[in-house]
Amino acid sequence: MPAPIFTAQIYYKTRSGADLLDPQSSGYFNRDGIKVFDVFINSSGVEMNTPSSFNTYGSSACAGYVCEPYNKGLYSIQFVVRPQNELRKELIQLNSSITDTLVYQIISATPQVGYAVNKIFYKDQLVWSRGMPAPAAITIVK
Repeated sequence: MPAPIFTAQIYYKTRSGADLLDPQSSGYFNRDGIKVFDVFINSSGVEMNTPSSFNTYGSSACAGYVCEPYNKGLYSIQFVVRPQNELRKELIQLNSSITDTLVYQIISATPQVGYAVNKIFYKDQLVWSRGMPAPAAITIVK
């Protein structure tokens, strides 16, 4: 049974509130350099990285992983998470020298659903959990 589709929206801003994904902002992250990877532990115990899927389900205009503002007035990185028991984390590569990691807690849900994302952590801090609005909207300050 395929896992349900779960989307994540990641916002990046400076301490002063500047949008780091907006091409008009000084020091923004160029969308052409942004990559997102699912990290799985395969049946042999080996960590495997595969490109995450773009979020094509929303109504926002997206180019690759970066989507135009529509909700919070900020550009966002959006991707699809397909919860599986083997999925452990998401790597968000902003450029060749900056990579952020989101760590998932995956739970076994109902037989109809299979697995589900229960919690998401960034730098060991809980940033989203079941019961909070979906999609997961996470703001990271750089």
